[in-house]
Amino acid sequence: MSGVEYKVQRLKLKGLGIFRSRKTPDLADVLNAHASDGWRLHSIFKAPAAFGDSDSLELVFERQVS
Repeated sequence: MSGVEYKVQRLKLKGLGIFRSRKTPDLADVLNAHASDGWRLHSIFKAPAAFGDSDSLELVFERQVS
């Protein structure tokens, strides 16, 4: 029987405080790295934030398992 498995990765968009200039990963690089392992992007959304706007995205990947 085959099924589907999921994986969630948080992608930080910017640094906070003194780390504000931190380099953020390129979205295409992240997607291609997961695709090479058989993962497909299922959905993407802003991560919940307690105060103000979120500084990260949640990427949900899926792949077939046998």
